[in-house]
Amino acid sequence: MNTPEYDDKYSACSETFSTLRVYHDAISPSEITTRLGIKPTKQTVKGEKRGRGSKVFEFNGWFLTSRETVDSRDSRRHIDWIVDQLWNTKEVIQMMLLEGFKIDITSFWVSNSGNGGPTISPYQMARLADLGIEIWWDIYFSDDEPTCNEEAEQVETRNPYQPPC
Repeated sequence: MNTPEYDDKYSACSETFSTLRVYHDAISPSEITTRLGIKPTKQTVKGEKRGRGSKVFEFNGWFLTSRETVDSRDSRRHIDWIVDQLWNTKEVIQMMLLEGFKIDITSFWVSNSGNGGPTISPYQMARLADLGIEIWWDIYFSDDEPTCNEEAEQVETRNPYQPPC
């Protein structure tokens, strides 16, 4: 299977990035870092305060995002960047899934025109299947484009044990 041909100026998209999300109720983000040998871009620790308010995180979360690392409007490049980071840890990922970890990739995607949309190739489908990782998109339209920072925060810290929508 061939790697996809990327279209970094993907005209249907105004912005995209992908985030690997790894959750476990009892295992800390530092343990996840040790197991994967990869430094996260963000983490949450169950019981710690969420910002300045009184709310606390209800789960341990470990996040690796392509945002500010991959310069492309083609979500396939963002997905491949994450999968490339994980590829040598395939057995570790599969063991973590058996241990009850919730692991997925979410792709934030903003449409330029309401036409077209994100895509993945058979190559990517096969690699994600080999890792046992699901993927989903958080899609917006440019006329009601969200504040990217706010939406990214919500996607990353959304309860992993509830469906995205």
